[in-house]
Amino acid sequence: MRQIVVVGVAAAGVMVALACSGDSAGLRPSIAMSISVQPDPALPGDTLRVAVNAVPSGGAIVDVIRLNATGLITAADSMLFSGDGPQSHTWTYALPHLPPSGDVAFTAAAQGGGVSAADQDTVAVADLLPPELTALNATPIVLVPTDTITVTYSARDNAGLWWTVVRISGAFTATDSVDHAFAKQVSRSVRIPVPASAPLGSTFTVKVIAADPALHRDSAVTAPIQVNDLGLPLVNGVASGPEPVLTFVANDTLRLAVNASDNYKLAWVGYRIGAPASRSDSVAVTTRNASQSFTLIPSSAWLGTQTVTAFARDSV
Repeated sequence: MRQIVVVGVAAAGVMVALACSGDSAGLRPSIAMSISVQPDPALPGDTLRVAVNAVPSGGAIVDVIRLNATGLITAADSMLFSGDGPQSHTWTYALPHLPPSGDVAFTAAAQGGGVSAADQDTVAVADLLPPELTALNATPIVLVPTDTITVTYSARDNAGLWWTVVRISGAFTATDSVDHAFAKQVSRSVRIPVPASAPLGSTFTVKVIAADPALHRDSAVTAPIQVNDLGLPLVNGVASGPEPVLTFVANDTLRLAVNASDNYKLAWVGYRIGAPASRSDSVAVTTRNASQSFTLIPSSAWLGTQTVTAFARDSV
């Protein structure tokens, strides 16, 4: 007889326990930094506003914020703080007008309680737009030698005007320039004399040039201005004698005073007496104003009414 052996299998259960270890120390102390620069990009002469924010966490504090600038601006500044929580400060820096392009690099750093943090920003500076001449006028449009031309103009630029130049060419040459110290907008009037050597019948033009820090330029030119004498001389005459009423007898004395003027230059002043006296006389002059006296002795042949005329002639 076969022997049957029964084998019993007992299953043993195994229990695994997972233990989660907690961070008993909490968050690590740290400082979050941010830096903002406006305007960006910037123009020469702009004022940069640099805002720095430091936000501590994990029990950190901010004792000091430091800011360094390199490039078109060189600076090192700092601000001390007390107490906990976020800290911030804004610095301002004026950009130079020259050189007209480049960069400014800012580095901000915060420290406190053995913790530090830093951030950086770079601003580009450039003047890309030319200036604009907005008005140009020159008066008068006809003048004579030794007169004065008045030039009036206006200009503007987004970064500032460095200089303007007035140039006259043609009948004569002249130059007038001025430094505007980078003003954004200017209006100016300048008076320039026409030399006596400028020939009559000639013309000249007026050109104005405006430049900004980057030497971008704008210019304008007037229409030709004429050098000529188009005005008539002015003259008046005064006759006088021994009687209040201009009545003469032979051998009386007739006095004539002739006064004349011209916008450019006189050539002759004089008088004429009609028939029956039929007399005239004149004197050469070379000035703008002249006064001349004449003396006559009427004769018996002058019997009747005479017309006395004073005259002046200019040099043209």
